[in-house]
Amino acid sequence: MGDFEGRLTTPALLGDGVAGSARLNRRSELVEVPWLMQLAIDGRVFVSSDADENDRVTGQTSYAATTPTFLLNIPTGTLAIPLWVHMNQTGTVAGGVISIYMSYDGIARYSSGGTSEAITNARTPSPRGSNCLLYSGATAAAASAARLLFTQTLDPDVTDPNLTEEVHAMAGRDFPFLCLGGPASFLVFTYAATTGVTVEWSIGWAEFTTSELV
Repeated sequence: MGDFEGRLTTPALLGDGVAGSARLNRRSELVEVPWLMQLAIDGRVFVSSDADENDRVTGQTSYAATTPTFLLNIPTGTLAIPLWVHMNQTGTVAGGVISIYMSYDGIARYSSGGTSEAITNARTPSPRGSNCLLYSGATAAAASAARLLFTQTLDPDVTDPNLTEEVHAMAGRDFPFLCLGGPASFLVFTYAATTGVTVEWSIGWAEFTTSELV
């Protein structure tokens, strides 16, 4: 086995199949780009949230598998990796303790209705568009082989900084990395008695075509 050699060098753009040098900094340490950062650089990360930065979504008043607050619809030929879900209480206070569930399913759960939310690439200008659709307030089909990923309860409050008012769930920290090959769904449920929780929100995921993966 030959020796490994890195060099202090300026990053260069290389074509597919072209050999390149490993990059070192001035302390002879290997320079590595974090995987998530590389996905963003490659234009693989997509973000959905309100287009005007003030589009709030209100959840449900009871749990039902057919009424997710958010539903990421992943079509055939596309693989999605959910990366984060951020929700912060705002507006009208929910009517009771708020329950948060996140799950996934190996079928297309979207059925009808809801709002198809804006999706943008985390790299601008955008090198590609998303093949997925993110819905709020949609009606979902019955679960097939759904699996729960993440749960959290929140105190119903929008003013007290001492209460837990938000959710910031990250893949690899709060729930496992998923590779959801379409047709598939990623679902977020929120509910509170009497009055559903109103949230400001952001959801992110990485995306590939299935032909790009082994």
